[in-house]
Amino acid sequence: MINPYQLSPEQIQSIRTWAEEGLDLNAIQKRLHEDLNIKLTFMDTRFLLQDLDIRISQPEPEPEAEQPGELPGTMPPLPPCWEKPR
Repeated sequence: MINPYQLSPEQIQSIRTWAEEGLDLNAIQKRLHEDLNIKLTFMDTRFLLQDLDIRISQPEPEPEAEQPGELPGTMPPLPPCWEKPR
C-alpha cells in the first residue's frame, strides 16, 4: 500500500490525467506499474484514488435512437392480425 504523501505532485497529476481520460481502475493500475514503477493491487489502486479524491470520468452515454413509430409524421404500428379491426 502506498500513501498519497509518498507520491510527487507530478505522479499525482499523471494519475489525475489518466482518470480524466476515462481509464478504468485496471488501466490505471497497469499505468502505475509501467510508467511510475508503483505496483499496487486493484483494491490498493482504488483506495489510492479515493484518498487523492480522484474520480474516474465516465464517458457520456450516446443518446438512444428514437423508435420509427415515435417520429413525427409516422403512422402508429399495426395491430396483430388476430385482433378484430376497430
